[in-house]
Amino acid sequence: MTTNDTSDRLSQWLRWGVFAAAVFLTVYFIPRSNGRHYSYEINRPWSYSLLTAPFDIPVYLDSVSARQLRDSLETSFEPALKRDLNTEKNVIASVAARLNSPGNTLSPLERNSILAKVKGLYEKGVVEATLHEAIAAGRLPRARLIHDNVAISIATSGYLSPRRAYARLDSALNDDRHRAAISSSRLAELIVPNIVVDSLETARLHDDMLQRAMAPVGVVQKGERIIDRGDIVTPRLYTLLHTYENLMSQRGLGADRYDYYPAIGQVLFVMLLYGALYGFMFFFRPDYYASRRTMLMTMSLLVAFTLFAFAMGRALNSGLYMVPFTIIPLVLVVFLDSRTAFYSHLTAVLLTALVAPSTLEFVFLQFIAGVVAITSTKELSRRSQLIRTAMLIFVAYALSYTAIELIHNGTLESVSLRAIGFLGVNAVLISFAYIVIFILEKMFGFTSKVTLVELSDINNPTLRELSEECPGTFQHSMAVSNLASAAASRIGANVTLVRAGALYHDIGKIDNPACFTENQHGVTP
Repeated sequence: MTTNDTSDRLSQWLRWGVFAAAVFLTVYFIPRSNGRHYSYEINRPWSYSLLTAPFDIPVYLDSVSARQLRDSLETSFEPALKRDLNTEKNVIASVAARLNSPGNTLSPLERNSILAKVKGLYEKGVVEATLHEAIAAGRLPRARLIHDNVAISIATSGYLSPRRAYARLDSALNDDRHRAAISSSRLAELIVPNIVVDSLETARLHDDMLQRAMAPVGVVQKGERIIDRGDIVTPRLYTLLHTYENLMSQRGLGADRYDYYPAIGQVLFVMLLYGALYGFMFFFRPDYYASRRTMLMTMSLLVAFTLFAFAMGRALNSGLYMVPFTIIPLVLVVFLDSRTAFYSHLTAVLLTALVAPSTLEFVFLQFIAGVVAITSTKELSRRSQLIRTAMLIFVAYALSYTAIELIHNGTLESVSLRAIGFLGVNAVLISFAYIVIFILEKMFGFTSKVTLVELSDINNPTLRELSEECPGTFQHSMAVSNLASAAASRIGANVTLVRAGALYHDIGKIDNPACFTENQHGVTP
């Protein structure tokens, strides 16, 4: 066996080892959930086949209706109050004791009259100051008074705060002597609430109210149609589908049926996509296919972005739309070519579409963005180009998203600024393409167009040394560079690579410039 045969066999093993590793990592990190899981969004069409109820499913209010009902019930909620008879008796006894204290000049009839007025105030009810503020503001027009373990709904307008109760007592007394007597007896400090909140009963009533708000409003019977392909997922259907998935998970139904077949389908799906990319390389880019570092770099980039997209989709709602997928074609255009870049971009998008909420819309957005990214960066050699590309990609995203919303809803009012913001973050993250290009250059030994432009700069230290030590050679290299670049442009070759090669083709003459005629001035060593 020759050395070439051994190298080819090693390349084959490495190539398919990378393929197997890519399939394993992608399938392993695909987000999963217990039971049958569907991807769907409100106001989007259902993309699966007919779904029927395998058992009776309770129908709950959708989140918006449930929130409105809760708000309405909270507004009309009546807390539970109770009369504290012990406090009431103690207050009346303390008032009587102070009125009967030595030094009080009132007659027994006058004292009994004042005491009767205090009892009248407590018959109406004295509540805490904060509770009275809510009553005065109209936030608590009624409450439930617990009497003999029975809650009776009553109006709260007659209740007084301790301060107002004392003021009412003071205004009810016509005689200045009586006012002086209650003031000197310091009755104001004795008046405390006798109507207090029953916290336990209030909590129970509040829980009952919420349970009524969250109670089912209907039922989908076993075998009844839930949703069919093409139906719009309304807020009611969205809630019903969530209930269906939760009940399926709780009951463990379909575990034997759904745990293995989706995994097999996922493996087959991922293998077909990666296999299609390998087939494209084999038939249309055999030089890339034969290069171990090219295949390793391409597959590493795809797997890394796919796993990052899975993580973003799991961590954030609509997080997939923040993933800068267009970095893949931008990087591969720099190192390889536009066709390979576009094919690889589609592979990554289709892999991620497996977990996207709205598959068709997601693929459409990323398809348009990928085309814009590739066509706007045929020669990525300056940072300003990347900024321009990011702006164009954002515009493409925004227009594509608007088109989808108009198709589904027929109005611009459905366009979400939050979604536009996600796409804006996506465009900003495209600036990291420069970092990715730099890392891949160092890891896999590639030379990007950006590096070639930097090497072609005549202010480069090596070229500056050539111009100083070998001025004749430098002028010759510049002339060759201009001629070669013009020729490369005419035949469609890589102009940047040709220019850099021409500038450095005589760089070795720096070691002994005087030995070459273009640098000699009368002396011939």
